Amino acid sequence: MELNPKQLHHIHDKSRKLMVTGSAGSSKTLYGAHKAILYALQYPQARCYVFRQTLASLRDTIYLEIIELLDKYELPYDLNKSELKITFFNESTISFKGLDKFSKIRSINADFILIEQAEEISEYSYREIEKRLRGKVSKKYYGQLLIIVQPETTAHFLYKVFYTNSEIEKTKVIHFSYKDNLMYLPKEYVAEYELLKEINPDLYRNYTLGEWIQASGAIYTHYDYNIPDDIKYDYYLAGADFGYVNPSCFLVIGIKDGQAYVIGEVYESGLINKELITKANELLKEMNLHPSMLLETVCDSAEPDRIEEFRRAGYNAQKADKSVLAGIDSVKATPLHIDEKNCPNTAREIKQYRYRKDKEGNEIEEPIKINDHSMDTIRYILHRNNLKYNRPIINNLKAGKKIRRRV
Repeated sequence: MELNPKQLHHIHDKSRKLMVTGSAGSSKTLYGAHKAILYALQYPQARCYVFRQTLASLRDTIYLEIIELLDKYELPYDLNKSELKITFFNESTISFKGLDKFSKIRSINADFILIEQAEEISEYSYREIEKRLRGKVSKKYYGQLLIIVQPETTAHFLYKVFYTNSEIEKTKVIHFSYKDNLMYLPKEYVAEYELLKEINPDLYRNYTLGEWIQASGAIYTHYDYNIPDDIKYDYYLAGADFGYVNPSCFLVIGIKDGQAYVIGEVYESGLINKELITKANELLKEMNLHPSMLLETVCDSAEPDRIEEFRRAGYNAQKADKSVLAGIDSVKATPLHIDEKNCPNTAREIKQYRYRKDKEGNEIEEPIKINDHSMDTIRYILHRNNLKYNRPIINNLKAGKKIRRRV
């Protein structure tokens, strides 16, 4: 196996719940891919499953990594491309699943489970997946839930599971650093990792060192996950934050009596605009909506050509006011509810959306720019909504407050 010495040292780890965490460039995914292959080859009839939040993202990452490794090592296998399932000569299998269609995995009995980019998933998904480690082979030999994580803040539920809760006795954490992997990294990559130390200390600790950032200074505390089943919204809004290497995010928000309900989410890397629009259309169709039923779709103003494509696809697409602090105030002024099951990335981001700290540890009125794509999208939507429809003024008038308006 072409792994670095530290990865080779841990390749036979048999912990039931194993977290692999660490910095960029440390080849966490490569380690996970080797573990999945090794388990399948060692134990006949083993049922191995690889998950990621979306199937599309999984196809572009660890799925390709595992196929390339099998070909590289000249290991015989059969591949069912339609089902994304690999079968080996010993009748073991590796199946690949996205968690965006969660109902399809409830009947699974697994011996080995790998979750790639586990920081993307919700606690609900994690708790459901851990119940699936109940296959016959795992009972005879050992079963393992292996999660690959790029650390975020200490508010993340995975930090609590693996570092602070009573479950810690049943878990193990392995930390990989890019420094363990220098033999395989181009020098320019290493230089970029180290440059972050001067540019953004929080990002350096998180991305380059692979550390969990202290979860203090929460920006939003006024939200919950309570959404009535029979609610009828006054109108619908949507928004988009554009990315490619970073995820693109498209959200649908229902407004009821001045309160905002985040009820639909597309959140995925590697999407060109045409693909993002297609996925947005599919999401709306699942929700029995249509682009014309959205009052507005508020988009990242940095890319006007992508906004125009949304307009040509039937969306009332408008440029966002990207004022960060004023936008945060607009979000804080709006009661906020999140559908945790259908919007897992939004639920994850909002828990970890924090203010930066200076070198002395004092909070700065500036958000940490790490995994904030849903937070930017919500800010675009609600800031424009509050400005256009004067929500704070309306709410204050309802409360009996007198407001002097500037003409």
